[in-house]
Amino acid sequence: ILSADENGNEYPIFNGCVKTGPEGVYEGAEYQTQLKRNVAKVSITVTNETSGTDAVTVKSVQLCNIPSVSYYLAGAYDAEGNYPSDADLAVLNYDAVDFPDGAPSVSFVSYLPVNMRGTASENTSELYKNRYAPEGATHLLVSAEYKVDESVYPIEYRFYLGADMVRDFNLKPNSDYDYHFTISSKGNAEVDLRIEDWG
Repeated sequence: ILSADENGNEYPIFNGCVKTGPEGVYEGAEYQTQLKRNVAKVSITVTNETSGTDAVTVKSVQLCNIPSVSYYLAGAYDAEGNYPSDADLAVLNYDAVDFPDGAPSVSFVSYLPVNMRGTASENTSELYKNRYAPEGATHLLVSAEYKVDESVYPIEYRFYLGADMVRDFNLKPNSDYDYHFTISSKGNAEVDLRIEDWG
């Protein structure tokens, strides 16, 4: 099953695999197969619970480092190493999603090309996952700002996606990822490497 972009380029969204005999495939034959997605479904909710002197205003959320090509895969990818290979990995950023003024949260769903960047087995904390992030790993960028007296300072939160929020940087095909990010305070950029604070 193919999907076409605005330029008419077609990409395989689903595919199945059928074993045939030596006669191969012939016209009119019917085959049973299970379709699998060549992409990963990613559902994201970002909630802002900050208030008072620790309040931040979230401006937008954006998925970054998305492979620019969706490759054909016969099934779930289980091999060792990166996929796409580092040599074939060209990434782009999706358009930012505005965080509505006064809204407590924003939610959206994206279907992303497979991006297997590996794991960081040496990491033990969510606070340090960004330190081990390989080049090209997919992440969510939350852009915000906060006020001190009359000055406004930008602050960003960067969350690398994967099977967990500590070690894994893999988005696998035919997989469903559900993320809920809650910002409950401005946070401390000196301790938490997911935060970039210009104040």
